[in-house]
Amino acid sequence: MAISTSGALSPGPLTVANIALGVKGGWKSGLQVALGHMIVELPYVFLLALFYDTISMWLSQGYVKIGFTLFVVGFMGFFAYLLIRDALSTKGFNDNGGGTGLVHTNPIVVGAVLTGLNAYFLLWWASVGLPLIEGALTIGFPLGVLYMYVLHVWLDYTWLGATAYAAHHGSRILGPRGTRILLLTLAGILLFFAITLLLKLL
Repeated sequence: MAISTSGALSPGPLTVANIALGVKGGWKSGLQVALGHMIVELPYVFLLALFYDTISMWLSQGYVKIGFTLFVVGFMGFFAYLLIRDALSTKGFNDNGGGTGLVHTNPIVVGAVLTGLNAYFLLWWASVGLPLIEGALTIGFPLGVLYMYVLHVWLDYTWLGATAYAAHHGSRILGPRGTRILLLTLAGILLFFAITLLLKLL
């Protein structure tokens, strides 16, 4: 659980997108984002436990990291565009936040995409998170890995659910104008992450 906090609670694109979705969907959208995250993370952790050497070597290949990064940067750019469009829209915008773009964005898909295409998240499990997997394997496979993962994943659900809940209720306090500013700020943060990822490829 102590090691997990360095991954689960670290600010990143998934957290920013979750806050943006939480403006409209509240804690429920946060749990859906966590579910999408888990749909990718759980099988990945089990695969790492079985084929660590092969997977870590594959992830270290430059072309793999470039491919994953370009895909996730494109997705973050599109999501930022939806945020900006919602913030500037005069239609369908109310005290609960968000125009049409975010309403039709599936939180489960967002959670899965920003997890599965994030090469740095995948490498976190193959490096910082590796002691968790190694410790779980001393208990046995698959029960040890499942036990370890349960101790990890509740942090994701708690963090994403809580931040989405806070965003939803915060938007009510901020009002329409304040929520527009919040969405534009979140879009700017996402674009900053996207540019940072691109610069790391250079």
